[in-house]
Amino acid sequence: MSNEEVRVDEIEDTDDNIADIKESETTDWKAEAMKAQELARQQAGIAKRNATRLKKLREQAQQPEKKESKSSKDKSGFDYGELAYLTAKGISDEDHDFLLNEAKSTGKELKDILGFKYVQESLKARSDDRKAKEATPSSSRSGNAGRDSVDYWLAKVEAGTATVADIPDFQLRSDVVKARRKSAENRNHFTDNPVV
Repeated sequence: MSNEEVRVDEIEDTDDNIADIKESETTDWKAEAMKAQELARQQAGIAKRNATRLKKLREQAQQPEKKESKSSKDKSGFDYGELAYLTAKGISDEDHDFLLNEAKSTGKELKDILGFKYVQESLKARSDDRKAKEATPSSSRSGNAGRDSVDYWLAKVEAGTATVADIPDFQLRSDVVKARRKSAENRNHFTDNPVV
């Protein structure tokens, strides 16, 4: 009897194995393989994106070092942002060279330089000088004409202190000669003291 019992147990075990095998035969191995391939592709894509991000982060980490090595002494002029900032602050174009030299000599940023008291005082003094220069007339107050005017040279030639050849500009020389002819035509040809 023991032999028969063993055989029945073996048969029962075999039936369980057959059921497992039948279940595994119903599994679509091709679909499982496709899922595994898709999962592998997704993981490869994620790894590639992470590698790209890492590369960009390394490049960004190196860029500030390059910017720091480029000092403000290498600066040849202000960029558009700094020019807009200066315009917003009401700083004249004539003062840009002064501020650029200060930026080069101190190595500070433009915003910091404008905060210095000596720079503010210098900008104010330069502005006041320009306003004073604009307020004064171009000719002196004694009534003398400028050196580049026809009246100045005409007066010098008629006084005998200069000749027409002394006038440096050809056009001005021509205008002085024309003015002398015109004044000679308009003069009274008769004497002021008659003989009678």
